[in-house]
Amino acid sequence: MCTGVGEDRVDDRFSKIDWASYDLSIHGGDVLCQTSKEPERLKRACDTFGFLDSNSIWVKGNHDDDSLELLRSYTQETDPFRVNSNGLVTFITFDYFMTDDPFNSDYFVKRLRNLDLKNTKHLVILTHYLYWAYDHPELEGLDKTVSNVEVCEHSDWCLFPNDFMEKVYPILTRFKDNGVFDVICLAGDAGTRRRTFEYKDQNGIDFLACGVNNESPSDSVIVFNTLADVGLSWEFVALDDLID
Repeated sequence: MCTGVGEDRVDDRFSKIDWASYDLSIHGGDVLCQTSKEPERLKRACDTFGFLDSNSIWVKGNHDDDSLELLRSYTQETDPFRVNSNGLVTFITFDYFMTDDPFNSDYFVKRLRNLDLKNTKHLVILTHYLYWAYDHPELEGLDKTVSNVEVCEHSDWCLFPNDFMEKVYPILTRFKDNGVFDVICLAGDAGTRRRTFEYKDQNGIDFLACGVNNESPSDSVIVFNTLADVGLSWEFVALDDLID
């Protein structure tokens, strides 16, 4: 919802959605252009999406972290690695922007490696940037068409060199080999060039990205549904269709 040219508003459609009708809501980051620049902006973001509710996950983006002190004090989130689980599905948030060195994943790797997924059938890794698009042999070139582009002066396509594929990905494949049905990497930094993205690699890892831009009728969100006792499905749904 931020094109990088200074807008400071939230798409009105989001305030018309009944978030309470969903077991969990997830925002992939960049709520405003400078979400935590001042308390009023941060409050507006939290009120619109219910970020302070227990059934909400906010993955911080590079436009949300103007003041980490304000973010932490307002949301009471001090740990950049967070776990939300209902037993069947486990969501892991990698809030790289809540750390002093956001592109060193050693902290996340250690936490992920020691995670107890005994009863988890579906694992969803939540990030803002599409870290997994960097150096993935099957996704080469997609970073230029999926990730938000030409709005980052410091890096082409807003993707920094990172160690996700080297350090995080092997742990995810091991989880899948050990009985986790679905391992999904979901990122929120899309919308400028491409609003939706979906890919399953040769190891059965699913990569998803979603974002909205300029209040277009083609804006979509991802809706997850649990099926019976162990099933999980997802689909891209037009944002307008979620409004009562």
